[in-house]
Amino acid sequence: MHFSFSTVPAAQALSDPELLQAWQALVGQSKSPEAIFQTPGYFEFISVVPNIGNLQALVRVRDNRTQHIVGILPLRTGRRTLCLDLGHRTLLRLRLNTIALLGSIPLLPDEPALLDATIAYLFQSFPDKTSIAMQAVPMRSDFYHYLAHSAYIRNHFGVFIKDGWRSCHTTPLPASFDEYTGQFKAKKRYNLNRQLKLLEKDAGWAQLSRIEKPEQVPELMAAIQSIAPLHIAQAVMDEKKYTALTQQKMALCYVLCCGRNVCAVIIGIRSAHTYHVHNIIYDQQLAAFSPGTTILHLATKDLIDQLQISLIDYGYGNPEHSHQSANTSKLRGHVFLYQKTWANRLLFASYAAFGQTVLLLKKLKDFRAHPLVPLPPAPAPSPANSP
Repeated sequence: MHFSFSTVPAAQALSDPELLQAWQALVGQSKSPEAIFQTPGYFEFISVVPNIGNLQALVRVRDNRTQHIVGILPLRTGRRTLCLDLGHRTLLRLRLNTIALLGSIPLLPDEPALLDATIAYLFQSFPDKTSIAMQAVPMRSDFYHYLAHSAYIRNHFGVFIKDGWRSCHTTPLPASFDEYTGQFKAKKRYNLNRQLKLLEKDAGWAQLSRIEKPEQVPELMAAIQSIAPLHIAQAVMDEKKYTALTQQKMALCYVLCCGRNVCAVIIGIRSAHTYHVHNIIYDQQLAAFSPGTTILHLATKDLIDQLQISLIDYGYGNPEHSHQSANTSKLRGHVFLYQKTWANRLLFASYAAFGQTVLLLKKLKDFRAHPLVPLPPAPAPSPANSP
């Protein structure tokens, strides 16, 4: 093996010109749908606003023949929790010590021997961690193909896909807004314009504000607080976090006001050409006028015409306010690579068994409600490799 590995402290990594130059170049070649989480800017952000109990680390990979940096792995180490939920109740929390691979797909050449050596180095360097977490691995990716077919992985580790493969919706954006709306049928275009007019008739003239600067963060916090239910506001309101994100030029949010009142808010972050939507919040009293759909439509125009964004990524789930005819859907998985300890085997087997039980209960409930309707197949999450 002609590669060498070293773990670089966060402060040193962010002040090393050679490393930063190589890092930026590798991010530009990233195959991750969440490459923004692999950037120096995001790494600096989580170093400034860390999660309690988590630490940042960065692994550098050199080619010993050329001395060039050929790989960068930004990591966050700490505890992950798998919750066993029944409805809105959490019955049990399963905790594991893990290494989170930011961006999910390593910034490395696609060489199986190098990937094997990288996995080995990570577990050797963090001996108290027994798993590697990768939050959004595309099912059809070279990296997942490696995880599923590597003899080294099969002999030493288990692979678990939390909640199975799930759909992630994205909206490719063309070069102009006219071209974007041209994808819709005439009725769809009419309805979008009509929704805006009805909203303005009821609530007042609509005005969209883009939030991307530190001095605008208080406005964003006030907008969220004015329309979000308490549990949502508590989950998303963090002025220090959004201030730090705006300082890194990553935060990109929108506020839609009608008259003097806030109607809807989009919370998201941006990379060079992708906008990641995290939340769309709207005034529930205006739900009949589709403020969520309206703010997304107006924001899309701004993303295309002013910011030259070429993709909106909604992440996991089915976006309530998306324009389905313009969407594409791809399968991604929250993948855990774990050491085959008895504790890990029991933890992941328990989570899988609980998931199967919940699905069975849902089927029984649906059957009682609609006994003559055939039940669709619902595959349960399970390890890709048996322990």
